[in-house]
Amino acid sequence: MSKEDESDEDEIIFPQLNSLNFVRLENLRRFYRGNLSFPSLQEFSVKDCYQLITLCTGTVEVHKLSRVTIDFEENIPLKSDINSIMRKTFLSEVRV
Repeated sequence: MSKEDESDEDEIIFPQLNSLNFVRLENLRRFYRGNLSFPSLQEFSVKDCYQLITLCTGTVEVHKLSRVTIDFEENIPLKSDINSIMRKTFLSEVRV
C-alpha cells in the first residue's frame, strides 16, 4: 500500500486486547494513522517513549479503561480521551 492509499479514516479494532504497554519505544511518535477501538482494554501504560505524543490521529475508543499510566504518573484518571492525556503529559514534560 502506498502513502496515497492510506486513509486517516481507517479503523482497527482490537476486540480482546485487555492490556497495552509501550516500553522504551524511543522513536515511536504515534501508533496508528486512523481510528482505534479497544473494547476490552483495562490497562494502558507508556514508559520511556519520549517521542510518543498520541496513539493515533483519529479517535480512540476505550470502554472499560478508567485509568492510565504514563512514565511515573500512575493511575491518571481517564477524564478525557487517551490522546488528550498523552499530549498534556508530553507537553508538561517538554516545558520542564
